[in-house]
Amino acid sequence: GLIFLAAFFATIPIIVLEKKGPIDAMARSWKLTEGNRRRIFAGVFFAQMVAGLIGGTASGICGALNVDPLLTHAATQTAQAILQPYTAIVIILLYYDVRVRREAFDLQILAREIGQAPAPAATPP
Repeated sequence: GLIFLAAFFATIPIIVLEKKGPIDAMARSWKLTEGNRRRIFAGVFFAQMVAGLIGGTASGICGALNVDPLLTHAATQTAQAILQPYTAIVIILLYYDVRVRREAFDLQILAREIGQAPAPAATPP
């Protein structure tokens, strides 16, 4: 299961950013992550761990203060809603990191993919 987590972590970013279908995105994610799966797993694992610890802390504090279970649930869900973008950012950064390492991806390629002309290179003085 852990191998599949690391191998297919980029499926959603590939679907959204590269506009591929689900099967093509899974195949691309599998190829893109070869040789990097331990590092990818560690990054995703620690991002989820941080989000879980903060959500669990919010729940634990509410439990220790004997707060109403509905408010405890609301506090936990609020903490998770705030932290969900954090995990998404980690996944996107890992996706771009893998592309840079694997495909020598740079800003000119990104500009070409989104349909804009790359900025001209600066001339030395």
